[in-house]
Amino acid sequence: MPRTSNRSDGPAYTNVQRLNDDLLIAQRADQRKGTWYLHKLGRKWVRRSLNTEDVKLARSRAFEAYRAWQDDPHGDWQAAIGSTRHHFGFKALAEEWLATQAKDRQYKADVIRKFLVPYFHGERGITDMGAIDDNMIGAYRHWRLNFWQSSSDSEPTVPPGSIKSAAKQTMHFGRPSASTLNREGPTLRQILAYADRKGCFRGKAVPQLPTEASKPNPRPAFLGGDFDKLANEATNWVEEADTDEIRWRRQLLADWVWVARFTGIRLPHEAAKLTWGDVRLDTKLIHIAEDTKTGRRDVPLNDKAAERLQQMRDRRLDHAKENRKKFSDRERVFILQDGRAFKDLGKLFNQLVERCAFPARSDGGTYSPYSLRHTFATFALAEDMTGDRVAETMGTSVKMLNSHYKHGTIEQTRRYLVENGLITTGRKLAPREEWEPLEVTMLEDLPPGDWRRKKLIIAPD
Repeated sequence: MPRTSNRSDGPAYTNVQRLNDDLLIAQRADQRKGTWYLHKLGRKWVRRSLNTEDVKLARSRAFEAYRAWQDDPHGDWQAAIGSTRHHFGFKALAEEWLATQAKDRQYKADVIRKFLVPYFHGERGITDMGAIDDNMIGAYRHWRLNFWQSSSDSEPTVPPGSIKSAAKQTMHFGRPSASTLNREGPTLRQILAYADRKGCFRGKAVPQLPTEASKPNPRPAFLGGDFDKLANEATNWVEEADTDEIRWRRQLLADWVWVARFTGIRLPHEAAKLTWGDVRLDTKLIHIAEDTKTGRRDVPLNDKAAERLQQMRDRRLDHAKENRKKFSDRERVFILQDGRAFKDLGKLFNQLVERCAFPARSDGGTYSPYSLRHTFATFALAEDMTGDRVAETMGTSVKMLNSHYKHGTIEQTRRYLVENGLITTGRKLAPREEWEPLEVTMLEDLPPGDWRRKKLIIAPD
């Protein structure tokens, strides 16, 4: 009997023929004509018409497409089957591009879902990527700056032409900073470049998204005893809670702050992805996921980080046992004690910093969760951890460490650690005034002129 493919996300196909492990052709079950389709190419279900009812010709065109695809998976392999490839809608092409991404995929998906698709698909209805030009990119920038801006009544401010999306939208964000736009920019640029490789711009120049001019926004490390003050205040704040819900949230914040300080992981993204399966308390390692900013890496745990993670796990296990719930290593690490997610840790962190009443900085810098990562790096370098090792642990480069972490700050931190007995400077020498001269007299029976005949005296100047 002919094979049937009935995938839930598309029409049913019948007469599926496997030409090789990477190549399937088939006919649609819901069509009267017997048109053949390129059903699967590699790992992707492409479902492109081969424009023929002749099975031999269909096989020939499928193999032509397969050879072109092997030469360049992003090239013009669809031309081999006579398929019109230039008219791709924005949403479909963005999703296709996203499927090719491995690193930081969730962040890119969020940018596409929250901003790019609502504008290019929802507002502009782009069904042909070739219709996007520099003017439309400029209009998107204006929309991105203004649509999500909160007004006094906590509703989104709606620029002209955005009524449709505004009616559907229930969530909003503050006006994005230049640095935020610059972080989002590569996602749109790469989608446009992907569309160009697929021939969507038909030889025209690819629209350009300019880089925003941003003001320096230093995110300082917690120097000296500032982190101790932050951690102590977090503990006190937990003790002041008058309900379980509030106590769980503040305890989660205290744990989040502590683990980030002693591991250098990125907040919130790397921490949000951690599961207990990624935490090895026996070997004292954290496995950072592949789909993060710099990909998979192993982060060593010192005793302070390992002890806190063990306490977090024990609390979660005890709560699950008391309530006859199951605990799984697939659970996220940074969740509430009852297993629920809590996504306002950034806001809670800002409240904690306000409680500490740190003096205002002359450079205008303000503490953020990312300051904990800077704190880890500053103290690690002050404790004489090599730059290579710090960079490997943090998932960054030695070049970045050298440009960001100044020698004066590191030396200041080292003096703080020495003065508080947190590190030693090695074997101490006696003061110079207590030194005594050391005289060494060599044997007299050495050959004349041998330097060892001379008396050697080592003494202070």
